[in-house]
Amino acid sequence: MNKFLLIALISLTVSKNVILIGDSRYVGMAVLLMGFDYSTITKYYGTGTNVRSKTPRKINGNNIHVTAQVSASSYTYKPGSEIYISAHNQLKTAAPGTTVLLWLGINDLDAIDSTFNFYKNFATTYKTLNFYAVPVTGINERKISIKNTKVQSFNSQLKDKINKANLSNLKYKSILSGNDVNTIMVDGKPVAIDSYLTADGLHYGKAGYEQLWKAMTKIL
Repeated sequence: MNKFLLIALISLTVSKNVILIGDSRYVGMAVLLMGFDYSTITKYYGTGTNVRSKTPRKINGNNIHVTAQVSASSYTYKPGSEIYISAHNQLKTAAPGTTVLLWLGINDLDAIDSTFNFYKNFATTYKTLNFYAVPVTGINERKISIKNTKVQSFNSQLKDKINKANLSNLKYKSILSGNDVNTIMVDGKPVAIDSYLTADGLHYGKAGYEQLWKAMTKIL
């Protein structure tokens, strides 16, 4: 075999190390895509509201770790809080070059400063890791008393703060189609992600998380 072809084939099969840090939407992704049994999370991963994987699971060849907390918000971002400690414990053992996908905000859209500072703290502490803030996707306004315009505003402010911070390892990476928080780009095509929302108007079913993950892999 041509040695250059062999090198190319090897490069295509190299797994990337990825850490997901977020709220209950990442908990749902962990359960439905990575195979965590939510009923056993208390036994293996802590209190039951917080998930921190001990060993990676594979999605499309990538080694995925997850730290996520149900209802994560500005109240849980403070130093010493459960998700703060859990995330740092996950990050401090990560290999250099690991990609970290940050997906927080839907539980506290008024906490833009707290969310940004939470992200900035990670990036300035772990300079060998690559942090990408993923925009918050929308909700079903008929089910939840939140307007998607507020989600759009949160994303816009977060993007602005990250760009102005000018940190080499913290970037805002959109998966949205324009500013539409209920449409994501998957394989170059817009997908109405709100059509995958479950009855609670906030979380997604397995098919929705699969679409979201396809969109997020473009960041990797």
